[in-house]
Amino acid sequence: MDVDEDAEAAPVAFEGDFFGANYRAEDLPGWADEDSESDQGCGPGRKADGVEKDSELYTQEDPGDDSEAELVERMEALRPMWEPAVVQNAQLTQTTQHSADSVSDSGRTQLGSTLAEVADPGEASNSTDVGGSLAGASHADRPPQDSVEPSSPMPIYADSLQRKRMENALRRTIHAVRFPSARAGAPIDPPVVDATAEPGSEPQTNSSPQPQDAPKESESAKPKKNIYAPFANKTEWELARWSKMRGPGSNAFNELLEIEGIQQKLGLTFQNTREVNALVDTLPSTRPRFVRDEIVVDQQAFDVYFRDVIACIRSLYGEPDFAQHLVFLPERHYSDPDHTKRLYHDMHTGKWWWAAQKAVEANAEGGTIIPVILSSDKTQLTLFRNKAAYPVYLTIGNIPKDIRSKPSRGGHILLAYLPTSKLEHITSKAARRRAQANLFHACMRRILGALEDAGLNGLPMTSGDGVTRRVHPIYAAYVGDYPEQVLVTCTKYGECPVCTQPRSELGDYDPGIDFPLRDLSKVLDVLEQVDDLSRARYSRKCKAVGIKPIYKPFWESLPYSDVFLSIAPDILHQLLQGVVKHLVSWLKDVYDEDEIDARCRRFPPNHNVRLFFKGITKLSRLTGTEHADICRILLGLVIDLRPGDGISQASQLSLVRAVRAMLDFVYLAQYPIHSMQTLDALDDALARFHENKSVFVDLGIRSDFHFPKLHFCRHYRERIENLGSADNYNTEYTERLHIDMAKDAYRATNKKDEYDQMTVWLERKEKVIQYDRHIKARELEAQADADDNPAPGTENNPAPCPPSDPGPRTNNLATGSAMLRPSTAATLNIPREPTQASLSVQPAALHDTIGRTTGRPSSYELQPLYRHSETHILMTRDPSAKAVPFHRLHTQYGAVDFELCLAQFVARYNHPEASPRSLAALASNIRLRFDKVRVYHKAKFWEESFARYRHASDNHDVIHATPPRLDKRGDTIPGRFDTALINLGSGKATGVAGYRIGQVRAIFTIPPRYAAKLFPAGSPPDHLVYVEWFTKFARPNTTHGLYKVERSFDGDGKRSAEVRLLSDVRRSVHLWPNFGPIAPRHWTSANVLDEATKFWYTTWMVRHGMSIDPRHVMLLGDVMIYKDEVLGTMRLASRGWRTTCLC
Repeated sequence: MDVDEDAEAAPVAFEGDFFGANYRAEDLPGWADEDSESDQGCGPGRKADGVEKDSELYTQEDPGDDSEAELVERMEALRPMWEPAVVQNAQLTQTTQHSADSVSDSGRTQLGSTLAEVADPGEASNSTDVGGSLAGASHADRPPQDSVEPSSPMPIYADSLQRKRMENALRRTIHAVRFPSARAGAPIDPPVVDATAEPGSEPQTNSSPQPQDAPKESESAKPKKNIYAPFANKTEWELARWSKMRGPGSNAFNELLEIEGIQQKLGLTFQNTREVNALVDTLPSTRPRFVRDEIVVDQQAFDVYFRDVIACIRSLYGEPDFAQHLVFLPERHYSDPDHTKRLYHDMHTGKWWWAAQKAVEANAEGGTIIPVILSSDKTQLTLFRNKAAYPVYLTIGNIPKDIRSKPSRGGHILLAYLPTSKLEHITSKAARRRAQANLFHACMRRILGALEDAGLNGLPMTSGDGVTRRVHPIYAAYVGDYPEQVLVTCTKYGECPVCTQPRSELGDYDPGIDFPLRDLSKVLDVLEQVDDLSRARYSRKCKAVGIKPIYKPFWESLPYSDVFLSIAPDILHQLLQGVVKHLVSWLKDVYDEDEIDARCRRFPPNHNVRLFFKGITKLSRLTGTEHADICRILLGLVIDLRPGDGISQASQLSLVRAVRAMLDFVYLAQYPIHSMQTLDALDDALARFHENKSVFVDLGIRSDFHFPKLHFCRHYRERIENLGSADNYNTEYTERLHIDMAKDAYRATNKKDEYDQMTVWLERKEKVIQYDRHIKARELEAQADADDNPAPGTENNPAPCPPSDPGPRTNNLATGSAMLRPSTAATLNIPREPTQASLSVQPAALHDTIGRTTGRPSSYELQPLYRHSETHILMTRDPSAKAVPFHRLHTQYGAVDFELCLAQFVARYNHPEASPRSLAALASNIRLRFDKVRVYHKAKFWEESFARYRHASDNHDVIHATPPRLDKRGDTIPGRFDTALINLGSGKATGVAGYRIGQVRAIFTIPPRYAAKLFPAGSPPDHLVYVEWFTKFARPNTTHGLYKVERSFDGDGKRSAEVRLLSDVRRSVHLWPNFGPIAPRHWTSANVLDEATKFWYTTWMVRHGMSIDPRHVMLLGDVMIYKDEVLGTMRLASRGWRTTCLC
């Protein structure tokens, strides 16, 4: 949206029309009047009668934390402007379906005082008044942390004792406490619904066929049934599918079909694209169709295309592929059996869902909450002509984040295309901006209007496994960049969209002072008066509560919703494209750009690191992925870089500390699971940045830090505690959807009246995708029939995932509450959600016997996610060079002591208990009766548990050991010999003790006929590596915390080398050269490992955790933490998955 250009101007009462050019509410028939009845008589100060609660409903309390209690009070105090009907029975009946019009006209309900506190022991905090900031999320309400001096040698969370506590909290078994109600989330009998109901209504019975089911045929025709109907055969279906998913345009496809003999040879029944489309249109689909509506502004009509929001939610909720993964109840997860150390990951583990469930249960027991997550963002459709689309996406929090984060899984649905007009016919810029905002909210209010009654009273909805529940779809989160955030919250550009900290103080940071969230109750009081006040008074009142004078925001009447709590953190735009982008630009101003680019060109290659051979200072229009790649080397660029003239050594140290602190924050913010300790570490990283940020002001780079993206970092803890980890809400996911649902759709049109064509194209594509899944399931069934019809689910005939129940399994963090990554669904057993009978237990017993009463184990086993299974080495069947003479190993590979090291390895392998002196004597007597070995130029490492890790851009970690060679043009390609982390045999579960870095010079195998003679005692080793050692790990640097290593030499001045088993290699590592003040210009990326003598060991390059063995690393979500128990040090590394991770 447009920037609020007059934000700094003197306050002037807004005299124009809110929609521009004398536009009034009565000009919007059916739009502005839909909430009029519910808005009457809703003045401030009115309270609803108290509601009696089930005496056993809230027996499970955590009195140590008032934040959830305040969240409940805030939610209840900000109920929609009517008193909802109280439902006494958990079973949904026709008599409970009260509309907003039939409810008595009373003020907002104030139920906070009637609700029991829901606090966590061990998270003690001081309560605040209703309408203030959440206690559990504010700095002021938490015990103040010890400040960290800028000269502190290591981060506070790197302390040995604190590190152990933080690691152990995430490593231990998860203890889950479900919402203490036997009725909440319980199934109900589906009501009988008229078959002529509106789109999005529920089928009459659970036996109604799923949309994926093909029409049933008669028994006599069963042997001849065509599973590809309405297509004649598989070839015809595959061609039609290709034409809709991958094929060319309609004209090109028509020309293909017109080629003589094509239709006859392929046996096609259609002759052109029009007939293919007619067949596709007959396919069933769970996704609703688009409708078009108009809104008129100053006698100009603007089209909005949208779907029935309830039907969209029903489609996602009822998707068979998601049935076994859906979450129906909130849970509290702990890492200790005493329930004092809280964990947050998926949305259902946050405090918001628990508070919302409690508020719903207080009025209508037996409800199942569907958290509605919305996202919107404009995107360019063309490089020229300024064509844009404004899509709105919808997903639900019941779907695990690992499904929602994969666009190919269909966890999001396109809800609407909003108007993109800039309203240039309105001459006043101020009026134009207000009109654009009102146009957005009018469209969204029209689209989301059905959520008001559905969220309040509930409606029956059937999940993909055929179980019907009374669901309450509630607006929970909005995902968007900063312009979208201020547009949704109606706040001014340049201000924080969620809290009241003044714009001129956004860059200030004091852990002891925290500004409260914006008071939605006061905002709603003002919004109620829009039709009663003059424009000038309404503008003044809106300004007093911190919002723009918007006419009826879409969230005004949504039940149980707080727009200021709904703004989710955004890794892509706030961190990668925000704070990191600023940080890079500041460093470019401090240091010489040519020197920065020179260093970029001299980093050694690594499989997981992108090398910027042209530097980074001249790059423009960087993507999040490119900023992530820069972050992997950013600290290495400035560690020993000489700043400009007049910059003191103290300022240089502060610069390095500030860079390190911000990178730590970015990495920690991307954890897929958080404990109270990791959130403390997150706050500590932010505090360390603010302690050192003044150096940028001292150097004249910045005058202040009052910009919202940096300020919002202090809200990350609060958002994570309320909504779950930040990777639940990354705009990266919806940015990717722009390609499939906007850009590709536009390219398929004739560029005239494009939205009509785009919506039809998208509907057909969704039908083809869903029908393709149905076809694959039917083909599996046909294959089973061909194999003498074995029982489904047997070892020889695994049942299809969507309709089957794979049976019991062991829960772990990767699956959460009946959650599992789709890629493992076929191999791991997943239980269904508890039946109604299993939920009809006493709440008191539910807490202690959750495993026995619900069919789940009493605790969630976290170990399988963070404990890696055996690392597998993937080698090619044939070597890269079948017979490499020893002299070539000396000259081309650099393995100068190959024979000696191999003899020492043979002696050590055959006599592992011998002393060093004895081994030397044994090695001197070994004679190698061969002079050639089979050599491999690279080795891949894969871990069998890799399927549990998402967003990996590559399945393997690769180590190269390639000699120089000539390309086709005769030019020399330099050799490449990567560095690796090698287990010396004593490596432990965490830390660098027992590990050493070596440069792999050769990967080889001994000829089989000689291997048996060299190793007579047992099976000979397979693949071996010749490595040149670097020095052992000492203590890390006190400023930036990295280990310094150097080349290791023996007594004769030669590089120390050794032959090791390839299985001892754990992963590749990236070493940063110690450039000094100026990088030597004769260094290159190809020779820097040989030319440089000192290096910094960085762990910020690991693309994924699959190449990490538990003996030297412990995985904390997306970030690996290396711990040395002896030295009390810590290193951070991330798996670096595309733009989701940085390193």
